[in-house]
Amino acid sequence: MKLATKGDSKNKPAVFLHGYGAHPELYNAFVDQLAKRYYVYIPEIFGLNGICRRDFAENMLVLAEFMRTHRLDSSVVIGHSYGALAAMHLAAEFPSLARAIAVNPLLPEMFNREKFRLQLANLQRDLRYATGEMRGMLKNPAVGLRYGLNLLSNPLGYVEGAIKAVASALPNKQSPVPVEILYADLDTLFHIEDADLSRWRQVLPQLKFTPVPDYSHNWLIYHGEYAFQKMILGREHSQEA
Repeated sequence: MKLATKGDSKNKPAVFLHGYGAHPELYNAFVDQLAKRYYVYIPEIFGLNGICRRDFAENMLVLAEFMRTHRLDSSVVIGHSYGALAAMHLAAEFPSLARAIAVNPLLPEMFNREKFRLQLANLQRDLRYATGEMRGMLKNPAVGLRYGLNLLSNPLGYVEGAIKAVASALPNKQSPVPVEILYADLDTLFHIEDADLSRWRQVLPQLKFTPVPDYSHNWLIYHGEYAFQKMILGREHSQEA
């Protein structure tokens, strides 16, 4: 597992978990902001090559050992997509975490006919918003091209890894870690509502759900500075007040 760090080592630690098949550098705009306040650990683990594993359970074993080795069991953990689901699992595994933020996690209850209709509607709405996925890719072509080529290089591997992730279950134990799901509601992969989260609240009773209107699944990649300033940092300040 490759590891990068950013920020001042004297600051509080944070762990950033990238999405499946997305290189961590795609998140630089967000991580650079995060590194102004935290010493950020950025493991590269959810890729599509031979080094990174498609099996979610194996990834979690490696990630948990990484957390223990670097003594990060009281850190802040932030993840996106596949990494967001991993952040929720870490919150269940490490009850001493300061905070976990899951940005548009992959959650398995979203596959039904009504949700699919909403996903199609989101795709149509996405075309009308400058904050959406399509416009984000057009505004940041280098990022969009790199992300797209990474997925196209192994589309079956991406699907296999995602299916194994959404089929996973949280550890069968309750954790007091404050967990926040930030959900950009133009997501064309999933449509998450607060009512969908009852099963996760059995393990994570401090789970909070915040919809982010008119942004799409990869907003953390295309609008990273906005995501930090308006959502992550803003909520942190409100909690400290």
